Parts: sequence; C-alpha cells; structure tokens
Amino acid sequence: MKDYSRSKLTFPTGKTILSTLVLLAVASAAMAVWSYQKVFSSTTDTPNQFQFEIPEGESLSVTAARLEEDGIISSAFVFRAYAVLRSVAEKIRAGHHNLDSSMTTAEILDVLTGKNDSDEIRLTLTEGDRATEFAGVLEEAGVVSASIFLSEIKKPENFSEYEFLNSLPVNGTLEGFLFPDTYLFHRDSSAKEVLVKLLDAFDARFEPLLRKSLQDQNRQVYDAVTLASIIEAEVGRNTEGLTIADHQKLSEERRLVAGVFMNRLAVGHPLQSDATLGYATGEKKRQLSAEDIQSENAYNTYQHNGLPPTPIGNPSLDSLRAAVNPADTVYFYFLSKPDGEAVFARTLEEHSANKALYLR
Repeated sequence: MKDYSRSKLTFPTGKTILSTLVLLAVASAAMAVWSYQKVFSSTTDTPNQFQFEIPEGESLSVTAARLEEDGIISSAFVFRAYAVLRSVAEKIRAGHHNLDSSMTTAEILDVLTGKNDSDEIRLTLTEGDRATEFAGVLEEAGVVSASIFLSEIKKPENFSEYEFLNSLPVNGTLEGFLFPDTYLFHRDSSAKEVLVKLLDAFDARFEPLLRKSLQDQNRQVYDAVTLASIIEAEVGRNTEGLTIADHQKLSEERRLVAGVFMNRLAVGHPLQSDATLGYATGEKKRQLSAEDIQSENAYNTYQHNGLPPTPIGNPSLDSLRAAVNPADTVYFYFLSKPDGEAVFARTLEEHSANKALYLR
C-alpha cells in the first residue's frame, strides 16, 4: 500500500506566480485599450444613416447584437459592457432612433438613452478646418466661447497625459490634433471638456501601427501631422456623395502628394504649397499671386525650405495615413484642377504643360 503521508506537495514558486500575474496584467491592459478604442471610435469614417427601432421589452443583449449585425457598432460585447459600466442598461428607450455608423459607441448609447435630448447638441467639425473655424462652429452652437477655446489650445501642457503631444515644439499648440468628426457636446461646456473629446478621438484613431511606422522611419508625430494638414488642404474636396471608388482615388492622390512632398524635403527643395501661405494670411486662395509668393512669411513655403512652423489645419485620418505612409513615387510636381483632382508630373516641363491645360 502506497504511503501517501510521505508524498511531497509541490507549490508554485514565487517566480511562477509573478510571471502569471504579469501576463494577466498585460492581457487586462490590452483588453482595456481595445475596449476603449471600440467605445470612442466609430464603425466607419463616413456617415451611413439608419433608423433603428427598439421594441418594447427587448433585452440589452438582443439590441446590442442587432446593432452589430446592422453595422452600426463594431462590437456587441463592448456595447453591453459599456452600458452596464455606465449603469444605463435599463435606460435604453423603446422606439425609433436616428443613428449612423460614424457615431461612436458612447454617442449611440447617449442617443438610445435620451441623454442628448436636453442639453446636448450634435456637431460636425469639418476635415481640414482650422482651430479658428472649429471655434466659430462651437460658439455659434452655444457649446463654448470661441476666445476661451482658442486660448486653451495654446496650453498643451494642460493635456500632458496624451503621449502623442510629446513631439510638440516650444510654443506649439493643439492645432492639427483636434480630430475632425461628428460629436455630441454639452451646451456651455468648458474648453477643456471639448478639447479632451477631440484629443481622445485623435488618440483612438491615430492607430498604433501608424505610430510604429513613424518610429521605424525615425520621424516625429508633430511633423507627420503638419504634413498631413498640408495634404488635406491641397487634396481636400467635398466627400459627400463620393462612391467607394472615388474615395479610393482620393486616398491614392493623397499618398502621391505626400510622396511628392517627401521627395522635395529629401533634396531640400521648397514645398511651394499655396495652402501654407494661406494659413498665415487667413485666406484660402486657389492660386497665389506673384506678390503673395514674394511675401516674407514663416509659412511661405516658396521662400522657406522644409515644413511650416505648425500644422495649417486639422487633417482627416486619410491624410494622416498618407503622411505616415507616402507613396514611393518619381513625381516631383502636382497641381489641383478646379474640381479638386490632383494631376502629377515628373519634370518642370510636364508641370508647366499641366498648368497650361488645367489652370487656364
């Protein structure tokens, strides 16, 4: 008969326990980041409107599953967890709700619970617009004073928790990092509350792969955002009504424009962007005059090599992606036709011929 009294019991070592705890902590952190991005990012970049009906007595699980099936949210699990976390699962209202897939999970939950029926307003901040233009839209809607908003963007030290702001130069502002999107804002918000929403959106959309790509290229986030803002201004056009093919063409143009600018930066050739000079003057001209081009201004990229001192607007995710991963191209010149389409050239002679053809 075996003597069990002499069997040795083995216990996990301290090293094994520590390794297990570390793995659990890493997994929990990864899940938290993933869930955060799901809650504060939308399913699509472009609006796709739905009228969504919730029958009386429908469970949270069924509602979440149907939202995911319709492509309005990307994760039913995250929707349910967030509703429970906010203690609003029982507040979701039966009836018809106007939703679209450009809304975040948090915004959709606000609509379904009626939170935005009283003191909230839905606003779209347009891709490529400057902070001054955002400020005007916000003030007109009664969200926040334009002057206070513009004063707060000059204090990036108040937002030190955002790692992507670490590359800001001395006296840099939040221009360029105010992510253009559709938001729900409380009326009479503080400037900081509004800016946190915009910076949270940038943080969620500026994907880890983009950040890693910049690191691999030994490039700064601030420089990429500055370049993206120029791309947005040079190759931006009304995206309403564009087909999927049109959007793909626009994305390709932006990557090619990014490639042209990177080619110029590599050899110390001026960027010669009309949009950068327009930022300093406050004008948005399709073409500059000879007098404009000769003017002395830090944003005059005809007279000064390299990037301008700051971003010249707040770029879309598409332009950010183009700036981070520009096309490898032989083109050195481009122009924008009156309809906004970009036309490219390898030589000055080709570029001059394009100008004569399209800018008469």
